[in-house]
Amino acid sequence: MRETARTQTVAVGTDVIFKWTGQHNVWLLPSRAAYYDCDFSEGKELASTNVNEYIYSASATGTVYFACQL
Repeated sequence: MRETARTQTVAVGTDVIFKWTGQHNVWLLPSRAAYYDCDFSEGKELASTNVNEYIYSASATGTVYFACQL
C-alpha cells in the first residue's frame, strides 16, 4: 500500500467509513510501532469478519492507527 493511501487527514467530527468485501476486519492499534510491527497484542478489534462496514467518528485530534489482522 502506498504511503498516501495509508496516511489520511480528517477533521474532528468527520466519519471515516471502512467498507470491504471478502475476509477482513478493522483493528485499532495503540501506537505507530504496533502498526509497523503488525503487533495486535494490545490492539482492539473494532469490526469483526462478520460485517463488511465500520464507521469511525473522529472525536479528537491526534494520530490513529487502523489495521486488518488477516
